[in-house]
Amino acid sequence: MPSSHSKLLPIREGQQWSWQFWLQAILAGLASLAGLFLAWMAWQTWQADSALLQVQNMPEMSLDQVRHDLKAAMRARPDLSRAWRADARLEAMEDPQRALQLAQQAVRLNPQNWNNWRILGIIDFQLDHIDTAKAAFYQAVRFDHGFNAHFQLANFSWVIGDPNAYWREMQQALSMVPRDDVQATVDSVLHLANGQTSRLLAILPSRDDVLAAATASLAEAGKLHAANQLWGRLSCPKWNIYECHLASWNLIEALLSRARQDPTNADPAILNAVQVWNLAIQRDLFKAAPAHFGKVADGGFKFPRLGLFAWSSPSPLLVSRLRSSSSYFNLLEIQFSGWENSTAPISFAWVPVRPGASYRVSYFIKAMNTSSRRGVQMVVKLADGTPIVTVPAKLADSWHKTIGAFTVPPQTALVEIGFQYQRPMGEVPLKGIVRISRVAMQPVAAAAQSPKLQRPA
Repeated sequence: MPSSHSKLLPIREGQQWSWQFWLQAILAGLASLAGLFLAWMAWQTWQADSALLQVQNMPEMSLDQVRHDLKAAMRARPDLSRAWRADARLEAMEDPQRALQLAQQAVRLNPQNWNNWRILGIIDFQLDHIDTAKAAFYQAVRFDHGFNAHFQLANFSWVIGDPNAYWREMQQALSMVPRDDVQATVDSVLHLANGQTSRLLAILPSRDDVLAAATASLAEAGKLHAANQLWGRLSCPKWNIYECHLASWNLIEALLSRARQDPTNADPAILNAVQVWNLAIQRDLFKAAPAHFGKVADGGFKFPRLGLFAWSSPSPLLVSRLRSSSSYFNLLEIQFSGWENSTAPISFAWVPVRPGASYRVSYFIKAMNTSSRRGVQMVVKLADGTPIVTVPAKLADSWHKTIGAFTVPPQTALVEIGFQYQRPMGEVPLKGIVRISRVAMQPVAAAAQSPKLQRPA
């Protein structure tokens, strides 16, 4: 009797190969279709991106051309929200209702993009939909925890009259503001604060770049007490040296400006300026000599010409430079071309002094092949530029010490000591090299007991 297995048809090798072939062919076809679809999507995306990029990079385009490119982008990729968002921004001024629909479509396409919510909030606010605008801005913060979203929400809160929300959101924004945006952000907050410096101080983070920017802005605005408070909070690590330098400089400059504007109350401001200057030197923010009352800070010309209590060179017409003539003495060397104006400043520095005190000033000077023996002089001036004393120099081929004296007027705590060229009547213009060194100032009472200064080599 035949076995039951003999009734089963045998599987031919050709049939098995045929099924495998068709399966592979189907899979290859699907892969090809998927590849074609992805290529088509890539092409459509490229077209959309090209159209949007052209709109962004060509602000001089006509409005019709911009609209044409945006429509091309939306036709190429109607599922991308950024084209709808860009169109909403474009239509916001001319047709806010249509812009609202476009912004809503952008949100529907990508509800997790904070910029979509931001644009929707702006258009809602434009249409006076305050509650929905506020909800949109808070949604933007929900999906973006960075600086921009908090900064936008803060400013929106200020506009709708919610100062508490403004300060709360601005505190968040300032804690994460990019370094390049620090100064502009701080200035905008200071402008809106309208004198409420206590609110500003309360929200500033412990970031040296932010504190330094706020110090500089407050100093420029004349808020010296608040600027001093912030300057005291600076730690000034090496990576924030520039910001700390600028903050210190602006604060000292503002203090000296206050002293010049109000001489009757100048003492506290000048004392404060001296303290900030000296602490800045200790922190390596300035390469300069410390400032002291009744003393030229850098009489030996050892440090760069920074200005303020250090020397500065205001004249671009005179070629002057610091030189080292020996291991001990430094000097200021001035090259006179003979084409200078009849009056030309050379270098000057501010010196804090005691009102009513008498001082002796002195300096060493040497000429090298000059066309004239006169014209260079030291001048001590009041803060308003009024000369107190002029000490002209005799130009000789060897070092010569020149001495003068003056008494500080009452209610004066700051003077400017400097050198200038003043061509005497009938003299030819000065041509050649002049060197100045060892500039000194000391109280007259102490001058009589001081040892004689050594001449430079």
